[in-house]
Amino acid sequence: MVCNAFAHSRSPTFNSFTRTLQKLFLWATLVFFLRGSLLQIGSAVLLTVIRLVLHAHFEPYKDPVDNLFEYLTLTISALTGLSGLLLQVMISTNYVTVEPALWIKN
Repeated sequence: MVCNAFAHSRSPTFNSFTRTLQKLFLWATLVFFLRGSLLQIGSAVLLTVIRLVLHAHFEPYKDPVDNLFEYLTLTISALTGLSGLLLQVMISTNYVTVEPALWIKN
């Protein structure tokens, strides 16, 4: 299904290039920023939103269903990252406290 959608892309080179760049930059955020920091989560959300904007501008697939599927996956990824960012802000400002789970043994 993914190969079939890629074959129906308007610009396979551009679509492949933007996906590869997004993955490269997301891995860079994992490597170069402190694990779970606001900077790491925020930059991942920013990269996902940039990819969403690029997708909205170019709409690389000929089939509208493929474009819709890409919109949904990018939107869900951005919202998940945004909720993680907000949760991290709430934890770092002591707005909410997180206690260790009872099933985890110390």
